[in-house]
Amino acid sequence: MTHKNARCMITFARNKQHHTSKREDDTTKIYIMTDMEGISGILNFDEWVVPGGCYYERGKQFTTEQVNAAIEGFIMGGADEIDVIDGHGAGGIDISLLDPRVSYIRGANGPYPFALDKTYDGIAWIGQHAKAGTPYAHLAHTGSFDVAQYRINGISVGEYGTFVYLAAAFNVTPFFATGDVAFCAEARSLCPDIRTVSVKQGLDPETGENFTSAEYSRQGLGAKQIVPALACKRIKEVAREAAAALPSMQKSPIAPLSAPYELEIDLRTDAPGVYKKVSYKSPDSLVDLLNNSVK
Repeated sequence: MTHKNARCMITFARNKQHHTSKREDDTTKIYIMTDMEGISGILNFDEWVVPGGCYYERGKQFTTEQVNAAIEGFIMGGADEIDVIDGHGAGGIDISLLDPRVSYIRGANGPYPFALDKTYDGIAWIGQHAKAGTPYAHLAHTGSFDVAQYRINGISVGEYGTFVYLAAAFNVTPFFATGDVAFCAEARSLCPDIRTVSVKQGLDPETGENFTSAEYSRQGLGAKQIVPALACKRIKEVAREAAAALPSMQKSPIAPLSAPYELEIDLRTDAPGVYKKVSYKSPDSLVDLLNNSVK
């Protein structure tokens, strides 16, 4: 979700109940959040994930192919209806290549919750990256390079974390995720039962804590990757297993946060290790807080 306005995390109460993923009409509906930086074959920011980059269209192709692999696996595992949300800031899906059995969503009002609602049974992430400051992560960031830290009620979260908490609000199960090794570890730390597929491993041990925005954008570019064809094969296999297991999974493994809510963001400046600190508060509505903070 590489866009400068995506700077707000959200937290909702935990629902400890188990469920069947089948709704009243006996179908299983899945929400896929997509990004580009956690896709096998994506090598850097400037050339691969922004319009005008010499490999941007190829990057969209790789992203769409890996999303299609997950779709195939989900359908094999029992999914009936799937919506694909193009979550990359500039857009990361080539709709002409997307599996015709799904729907494509882009430009939802808000923007949060990006069309997520209680009609979905499961939520998955394809191509997600780790949060800003994660060592040995490939292309790690939170919304944009100038963000060093997001904290909700004192708890550090990234782009993935916000949707885990959104899922808890709507009683939707986090069940599958793909990205680099560091992201997959982050995913399991919040949702221990989630199934993950690692498609690459970052090689840079730096956290970037004392970096300027420009310096941070140039670090964490090294990675050891599996080739996209093998990534698709593995994603399809594990996606099938994840969808089959979805009915027996716990809705939300996240402990609740209570109102009032506060979002604190540490923004990098041109001075190494010096942050501009901004904060937002809401007595009762985290959704409103999210959308107000990205205006």
